[in-house]
Amino acid sequence: MLPRMRRIKEKREPIVLPHRAHVDLVIERCPGMIAHIVQAAIATGARQDELLKAHREHVDHARRQMTLIGKGRKLRVISLDIYGGYDLISSLPTYARSSLLFWHSEGRAYKNFSSQFAAIVARTAVWATEAGLDFRPFRFHDLRHLHAVTWLKDGRSIYDLQNRLGHTSIKTTEMYCAYLTPEEHRAAKGVAPVRRQRLC
Repeated sequence: MLPRMRRIKEKREPIVLPHRAHVDLVIERCPGMIAHIVQAAIATGARQDELLKAHREHVDHARRQMTLIGKGRKLRVISLDIYGGYDLISSLPTYARSSLLFWHSEGRAYKNFSSQFAAIVARTAVWATEAGLDFRPFRFHDLRHLHAVTWLKDGRSIYDLQNRLGHTSIKTTEMYCAYLTPEEHRAAKGVAPVRRQRLC
């Protein structure tokens, strides 16, 4: 039975992109720096954990870049020049006794962030229903999907997106091609990847 189960491919849940107007409704109801964390996810495509663990020293202001600590503590460097990422990160309020980029209550790190964000989305859904507005709840991770699809639709390279998101295989990144037109798909595949420079 076990060998047979290993041959069965794990089914990936289909991606449902959040509507940007719905995201903005949630941002309006985010307390503290949670709104900044949501905006950073859209601008960078970084995972929730990567943003919550980010420190000020991870930002290279001269090069307008940011180092992210991904899964397995693997490091990758992304550009902040896209989608207003640098303006957002560089304008974050700081706390003297904490080097965290995103903090609350005297520089402390966010804990139970997933449940906090889910509660904000749930409250927004209740408010939208009472106001007679259309609203579709979404997960924080869906912001990463929104960033990826926007990146490709803007004509950027899928290979650069692979590096930006920290995907080991291009096959993982290609799932976003389902949201592209044939012309957008060709453009994403036709742009040559940017080679990473070795550190001196």
